Formats: sequence, structure tokens, C-alpha cells
Amino acid sequence: MSPGTDIPVTILGGYLGAGKTTRINQLLCSNQTKRIGVVINDFGAVNIDEYLVNQRGESTIGLSNGCVCCTLVDGLGAALDALAACEPPIECVVIEASGVAKLERIAAYAQTWPGFRLAGVVVVVDTSRIVAQATDKYVGATVRDQIRVADRLIMSHADLTPERVDEAATSLNQWSRDDAIVLRNGVENGNWMWESPAEIEPGRPSTFGCGSGTHETDHRTTTLESRLPLNAFRFAVLAQAAPSNLLRVKGWIHLDDAPGIAYLVQAVPGRWTLTPDPVCPLAPGQSQLVVVWASDSCCDADILALFNGAARK
Repeated sequence: MSPGTDIPVTILGGYLGAGKTTRINQLLCSNQTKRIGVVINDFGAVNIDEYLVNQRGESTIGLSNGCVCCTLVDGLGAALDALAACEPPIECVVIEASGVAKLERIAAYAQTWPGFRLAGVVVVVDTSRIVAQATDKYVGATVRDQIRVADRLIMSHADLTPERVDEAATSLNQWSRDDAIVLRNGVENGNWMWESPAEIEPGRPSTFGCGSGTHETDHRTTTLESRLPLNAFRFAVLAQAAPSNLLRVKGWIHLDDAPGIAYLVQAVPGRWTLTPDPVCPLAPGQSQLVVVWASDSCCDADILALFNGAARK
């Protein structure tokens, strides 16, 4: 970029488990020319998403144990300054917000930080769950706020429940701004990101308010750790019968039926996936999971008791 040109910032949001990190990795894999800086913000104490993106070799900065819209705003400014100082220069930045972030606040920050300019806000929604999420008594307000701020909405996981695509698209059009673009077929590369501020669609508000209140009282998170492999049978039972108030589970586990294999765990209500991860950052046999739930639905002791059932006896 030429001297004096502000670096465009795209904010990537979406509720827990929508598929934000997948979109960033697709972007980095398809990118052949642009130098992209990435800021990864995770709600839990362990920034798993940062690890997953860092394997792509890009300029990545992680912010953990809170949200940049509330408790980590100073960290976000420092991260942007660090990216601005990169050599060769960064040409554009993506901020992956935590799944429970208030995107208006991050947009206001990106819009006013020296040397940067807000390019747009992209929100990923899980097609199979978005209607239920947006109307849920615990998390619905957070989900609808994210949709309302979006310039572009990406419908992910449409292949899992194709019968829900039309209903989800209709609901998104009702909850979003009139000028927002809904990408029904999703995207497989970086077409969702603005290459420069000049590509912003006409009609997008030029100023975002910071809003009020905090989401941190609506969601709780804890990190569960084990030094020994988990019982494979009991963990399978947990995954099959996990309560719906477990909004997000992610991390790595080792199971006692194959203790030499580390599995990356990604879970949302009704959908658990375990993928062998040959470069897991944990020591052999160890497990580490970040769990997020609606704060009024259960307590830390309930979560601990639930996962203790999968521990090896």
C-alpha cells in the first residue's frame, strides 16, 4: 500500500460454531497475492482458533480470555499497531470476533484507530440453527444484534439441512438491514472480504455506535483439562446425549482406545466432530476443552460433573 493509505479492516463475526475460522482458512488458502493480517479473538482462556489459523503461516495475533468489544479493547489496538508495523507491509486485515461479540463496538474501534479504516462487517450464520438461535431466550438478542450489523451474511452448513435454507434466508432478510447482502450459497474463498475501502456497497452506514451493556453476563466459559486419555465409550455417550445448553465445545482430546492419536473436537448442539490432528499442541495423552454455555442454564459444577463422566476410571 502507498504511504498514508489507511489499511482496510474486515470484521468477521457470527455466533458460536457458525464457521468463522473455516472461512478465514479458506481465504488464506486461496489468497495468492495479498498480505493479510489476521486478529483472532476467542472468548475462552485458550485461543484454539488462533492455533488453527497460525498453521497457514500468515501474520496472526491472538487475543484470549475475553472479547475485544468489552475487556480487550486495548489489546485490539496493540494488535492493529503490530500489524501496521509488519514488513513487508500488511495490505488488509481481518478481525475474527468471538462468537458472542458485539460487532458494533469492534466496528467503531476499527473505524477510528489511526492508520486503519473499516471496510465492512461480514457475519457467518449456521443455516441449520440460525432460526432457533435468533429466537432463543438466552442467546437470541446476541444473535440478532450480529445479523443487524452485517453488511454481508454468509449462510454456512446449508448442505447439512437443505430443507431449512429458504426459511433461514427469509428470516435473515427480515432481521438484517435492507442493504445487507445474503449469500445463500456460501463462499469457498475470499470473495466475502473487501479488497479495499472503495468496494464498500453504497448505503452502508458510515458510523457505528458503541452501544451499551455487556454480553459477558449472558455466556459463561471454562477450560477443562485432563492429563490422562478420556474413556472413549463415555465420551461417545456424552457427545450423543450432550444437553442443548452446551453452546460450544472445542479443543483437543486423547481417548484411551487409541492414546497415540489426538483429536480436534468441534461441537455445537446436535453436532460433534472429532478429527485426527497430527500437530496437536498438547502433550501425548492430555486433553483440553473450552466449553461455553448460557449463564442461566447451568453452573460450573454442572459442566465439570458432565465431563468428569468421560474421564478415564
